[in-house]
Amino acid sequence: MIALVMIGGVIITVPEFNTENAVTMGVIWGMVSSFTYAVLSLMNRYFSGKYSGRQVCLYEQGTATILLLPFFLSCSVTYTVPEVAAVIFLGIACTAVAHSLFIASLNRVKVQTAGIISGMETVYGIIFAMVLLQDMITVRELIGGAVILGASVYKTLKEK
Repeated sequence: MIALVMIGGVIITVPEFNTENAVTMGVIWGMVSSFTYAVLSLMNRYFSGKYSGRQVCLYEQGTATILLLPFFLSCSVTYTVPEVAAVIFLGIACTAVAHSLFIASLNRVKVQTAGIISGMETVYGIIFAMVLLQDMITVRELIGGAVILGASVYKTLKEK
């Protein structure tokens, strides 16, 4: 039920339901991504009982690397040393370490709770856009963020 409320919060932030609109398409891709992430989280929960978080993360990221490598090799883009360094840092600090910790936490936290907390990324994105990009928030985004935040707070308080 909480997940449906959060989906409602995301839908509120959509300016118009038109696939020509870049924001609408971004939300649609985000929802598809959220669904696949939920499936992945359930798989992570299952495998975290058998393997360490680092092992699960290694297998997961290794599989993604193998599947995406053909697309990477087909691109004709040149990279600078600072860009490569930044990607390596982000890959290690923001993906490998963070995801390993997330997977390890699934032994103690329900997948539903972890998914709801991850759903807060929409709210973080709106806040960061305001602060870093000086992008003004619309009333719809404010209401949608409040619904998502409210559902997350309710779920957290309900579990306690």
